[in-house]
Amino acid sequence: MEKNDFGAAQKILAQALQIDPQYPKANYALAVCYLRVNPPDLVKAKVYRDKAAKSGYRVPQWFDDYSKKLENKKI
Repeated sequence: MEKNDFGAAQKILAQALQIDPQYPKANYALAVCYLRVNPPDLVKAKVYRDKAAKSGYRVPQWFDDYSKKLENKKI
């Protein structure tokens, strides 16, 4: 993710979630990856954002604000 290679990060995070599907930080990081790839996948981003939140991760407000901004662009 630090290299802005969100496609590669998605693969690594998906592997981590195979080991522990409830790991909050990995779910959140994967949600961020889905927002940041080109084109963004808002549906998958929301799925992993919600998994992270259900597991106790406090999702930053920027994530929801940025998601809404991307949704509004699609309209």
